[in-house]
Amino acid sequence: MMEKETRSEKAKDYLEEHRRLNFILTNTYTFLGSLLSAFLFAYGFRAFVAPSILDPLTGNLVTPLISGGVSGLSQVFIKLLEVFGIHFSPEQHNLMQSILYFAINVPLFLLAFFKIGKRFAIFSIINVILVSILISAIPQDWTEIFSMTDDFLARALFAGLLTGLSTSLAVRLGHSGGGIDVISIYVSSKTHSSMGKYSLFVNTMIILSFTFLSDFRSYAVTALYTVVYLFVSSRVIDTFCLRNKKLQLQIITSKTDMAGLLIQNLPHGCTVVEATGAYHGDSKKIIYMDISYGEFKKTMKIIRTIDQEAFVSVLHVHNVYGKFFIEPIK
Repeated sequence: MMEKETRSEKAKDYLEEHRRLNFILTNTYTFLGSLLSAFLFAYGFRAFVAPSILDPLTGNLVTPLISGGVSGLSQVFIKLLEVFGIHFSPEQHNLMQSILYFAINVPLFLLAFFKIGKRFAIFSIINVILVSILISAIPQDWTEIFSMTDDFLARALFAGLLTGLSTSLAVRLGHSGGGIDVISIYVSSKTHSSMGKYSLFVNTMIILSFTFLSDFRSYAVTALYTVVYLFVSSRVIDTFCLRNKKLQLQIITSKTDMAGLLIQNLPHGCTVVEATGAYHGDSKKIIYMDISYGEFKKTMKIIRTIDQEAFVSVLHVHNVYGKFFIEPIK
């Protein structure tokens, strides 16, 4: 274990000394991750949310789930056009979906660029462009691998899993899939809470809009399955997006310098309570400290370096009110 940590530290030191190489490798890794994220979303949308397959009985497209986010808004606009008598073939439907997906994202890019971070905005744009291309480019045969067009529950579960993983991967890499993700990330960064619930709220509004524009009787059941899809997606996002997740450490130690060294190495404060050990009656200190999920390993390494006998309780924190530092998105 120590050998692996030493190699990792050496690699980090080497990349810090060679900034150009570090820049190239970091951005290449992010781009490849963005490509995978875009594919997961595009495939989930094409294969499970809105398959471009004609129903052999009616001759119409298979009933779609009501997608969330910008892709859902795209569905609402297409449905509006259909209400006014403008209908599309499967190929035209995919093309319109791609165009609208990109167009609606434009004002949200401005929010990302000026309010969140320039690198975040650039890679979010790249992700959206890749999704727009892949929605049209994925071969129809690929989307028909899973024969479940009539099984709405299976489609909802698979769609939620894939789109949730897509968003989670993008956020872990420091950007987003665009659209509602940008708004959710912006609001969650201001409130220090999970982003899944904000996506779920906005998407619920989109479901209602699409349902009322459509034949309500036909889409009422579809709307319920869509809720399942969006719920699964939001749970996947909250499970894998660790940026705004926090932990509280309760550290019981006899080392008087523990609190000071923790403050020196972490961007957080702590509270120290004087205590007495019940077994031996010796002097102890209880240190309360909230940290980000990603700082846990580093914090435990510091604690074990100072005091191998320290007793540490780890609690999951739902939210923090007050000043709590989270490294800003670039």
